[in-house]
Amino acid sequence: MREIIEEINLLESDVRFTSYTDYDATELTYEELLKIDEWQELRKQVLKESNYTCAICNSSETLKRWDSLERRWKYFEVTIPNNCRKYKNTFEINGEVDSFYILDERDIIFREVEKHIHFQVHHRYYIEGRLPWDYHPKCFLTLCVDCHINLHKKSAVPYMIWNDGKLISWTKKIACDRCNGAGVLKEYNHVQGGICFKCRGRRYLIK
Repeated sequence: MREIIEEINLLESDVRFTSYTDYDATELTYEELLKIDEWQELRKQVLKESNYTCAICNSSETLKRWDSLERRWKYFEVTIPNNCRKYKNTFEINGEVDSFYILDERDIIFREVEKHIHFQVHHRYYIEGRLPWDYHPKCFLTLCVDCHINLHKKSAVPYMIWNDGKLISWTKKIACDRCNGAGVLKEYNHVQGGICFKCRGRRYLIK
């Protein structure tokens, strides 16, 4: 644990973050914070940098489509060959230039699979008072739902507080005993995205 705390202190020493007071988010639940644009944009960035691959099992996210003839959801692994990226364009907005490709969808490969794989962004640690997106980039991992839940079952994520300018582990917070600190329950994914009603997605309980 000492090595982990030292690593976290080194990573977070230069991070500039927005406090809950500045953001006026003191009344928002963790579940509500994850719906805010700042988190959604960071989530997209983390997934992109991971090449849309789970950091533990190396699985790729699947595409979910409704088959109106068979009246059921189907799941597909999607492969986009380089030759599909036909037309490269650039545009300028607010003085910044961005580039993008227009895809030729005819050669995209869809392979049907039995299981739907969805990604979540995992925090390797939490710091008291931080908003979900205000961490060092190395705090985040791309995980599929199964690996995310299993990781929380195996080990608790460190919860840190500032003490005399350094981060220390805070033992007064424990992982939620209903969701094992995952914040979600896979079997209830059809109800509000599977959010744990005991901790409301915060993952931790106060002793």
